[in-house]
Amino acid sequence: MKILFTLFLSLFVYANSYCQEPVSYVLISVTEKSEIKLDDGPINIIGKNEPYKIKSVPGQHLISAKSLETDKTFKTVFVLENGKQKLMNINYAAQNESIENKETPIIDIANIDISIPGIAKITATQGTYNSNDYEGYPTYYYALEQNDEIIFSVDTRSKSGKNEIRIVNYKKDSIIYFNDGFQSLQNLNFTIPERGIYYFQFRSKNALDRKATFILKRKPESVDGVGFNTGIEWKMVSDTVTISSQVDGKETTEQKIKFVEKAVMKHEQKNN
Repeated sequence: MKILFTLFLSLFVYANSYCQEPVSYVLISVTEKSEIKLDDGPINIIGKNEPYKIKSVPGQHLISAKSLETDKTFKTVFVLENGKQKLMNINYAAQNESIENKETPIIDIANIDISIPGIAKITATQGTYNSNDYEGYPTYYYALEQNDEIIFSVDTRSKSGKNEIRIVNYKKDSIIYFNDGFQSLQNLNFTIPERGIYYFQFRSKNALDRKATFILKRKPESVDGVGFNTGIEWKMVSDTVTISSQVDGKETTEQKIKFVEKAVMKHEQKNN
C-alpha cells in the first residue's frame, strides 16, 4: 500500500508540473539607482547592480527607467518569449544618442479576418440597397496618436470585383482616406493628422460576400509614443441638444441634456 501511495504521489507531482504553463520573466539590471516601470505596471526602485526580476506575459513590452542619481531617462521596447527569461541591462552612460533620435518600432494593432457582405445579403436583410448607406457593414474603431504613421493592408480572397474602404475621423465625422475601386491593398501608409478615434469601414460592390484579411500597424513619431493605447470603449455620456418648436406662431429653442453612447479613448481614460 505504501509503495502504491508513493507511486501515485510521484505521478501526481509529475503531471502537475507537466501541465503548468511556462513562466516568463524580465531580469532588469541598472548602472544607477533607478525607478523602473514595465508597461503600465507599478514603479519599482532598483539599486545599482542589484538585478530585479519581474514576472510577465509573453509578447511586446515597454520598459521605462529614470535614474535617481542623474535624472537620465531610458525607454525601449522588447519582446518576451513564452517560458523564457529576458535580461535587460540599462546602462545610461552607454547611450550614444538621445531616445528621441532612435528608430521607433512598427507596432501591430490588428490582424483580423473579415466578411464584407455583398449586395444580395444587404438587400435581403435591409429590404433595399443604398449605395450611400454603411449600416450593416464591418466597422473597426481605433484610437490613434497625432503623427502616427499607419500602415494597412486588405487582402481579399477573391480577385474579382471591387471593394470599398473609408477611414473616418470619429469626432469630426470627416473622411481622411477613401478608396472605392480596389481588389486588394498592400502596405498603404499615411500620417494621422491629430490624436483621436478613427474608424475603418468596408463595403463590397459585389453581389456576393467577400472574405478578406485586414492588417493594421502603426509607427509612432517617437519612442515616447510607443505606449499609446489604441483601444476604445463605449460609454454613456451626456450631450447637449437644441430642440426647436413653434409656440403661438413663434419659433422657440431650448437646450436639453440627453445621454448617448459614444466611443472614448482608453488612453485618455487611463491618464485622467
